[in-house]
Amino acid sequence: MYKKMLVPVDGSLRSEVVVSHAAETAKAFGCTIRLLTVVDLDKRNGKAQDNPNDEAASLAWVESQIEEAENHLRPVAERFEDHGLKPEMEVRFGNPSAEILKAAAEYGTDIIAMATRSRRGVARLMFGSVADQVLRESHVPVLLITAA
Repeated sequence: MYKKMLVPVDGSLRSEVVVSHAAETAKAFGCTIRLLTVVDLDKRNGKAQDNPNDEAASLAWVESQIEEAENHLRPVAERFEDHGLKPEMEVRFGNPSAEILKAAAEYGTDIIAMATRSRRGVARLMFGSVADQVLRESHVPVLLITAA
């Protein structure tokens, strides 16, 4: 039923709560896994934001973000490897929910597995949620795991 799973993580421990659930689902269906981290360009800081015309500073910022994201993804990938799975890793830049949906389409994803903070009430209305937006706009099933 499912052959390709996309697992977005954001660098937080909360987002990693999905690993064991995603790994068991992937093993049950024989899925390949792609781990994804999206660097939100709206949250840039440092010289790249202070002077966006400074190409060297912008390039240095991009390189530092890729390195930071890969440093986060490696231990998550190792946790999947502990389950006998070998995930691919990808880093993207942009709006997280939009990039998750683009990656899912490009990868041919059958299922997206991700954590949600499970905001309620006013907090949910004010801040929204990447997981909520992915759930609303995805054309494939989304496995949401609540992070405490």
